[in-house]
Amino acid sequence: MSENSETVVPKTRWQRLKWLREGLLWSALLFAIMAWQGRDLLPDDGTVTVPHRVLPSLQGALMPLHQSGQRTLVYFFAPWCQVCAVSIGSLESMTDEDIRVVAVALDFQAIDEVQRFVRRHEVQVPVLLGDTALRQQFAVKGYPTYYIIDGQGKVVAGTMGYSTGWGMQLRNYLSRD
Repeated sequence: MSENSETVVPKTRWQRLKWLREGLLWSALLFAIMAWQGRDLLPDDGTVTVPHRVLPSLQGALMPLHQSGQRTLVYFFAPWCQVCAVSIGSLESMTDEDIRVVAVALDFQAIDEVQRFVRRHEVQVPVLLGDTALRQQFAVKGYPTYYIIDGQGKVVAGTMGYSTGWGMQLRNYLSRD
């Protein structure tokens, strides 16, 4: 061995460390964005109780927003929202879970806008028609906004923006007692 020889770390180890560093950086950035987006949402620590409310469905029947004794994922969307168009299909992953899923349309001009959106995206969960008062009650400032309401009517999780089916399932799991 010559006196100029150094211990050489295999290139693959440096690559793994670089990927790890970049992965942690991107994870931190994603977490910061999610925290910033959720800063104005309702608290999800179980201190907010949602009063019983019945809304018209897209088919015209009256349906409860949430039901006593059953967890509910409430997905607020607008038919003009492009992120909603991409993410609403993720609700399908929740239909096998032990949670009721409802989509609530807000910020629409006419019911036919909502009907076209639901047909175009083949929405299979119940779609309810919300109003300005409901948007204000749930502090919806952007779309889509999700809340999980527990069986006692308390808000236990909430987020705004795109989410995958896996992300929704994770929020459901993490928000359990």
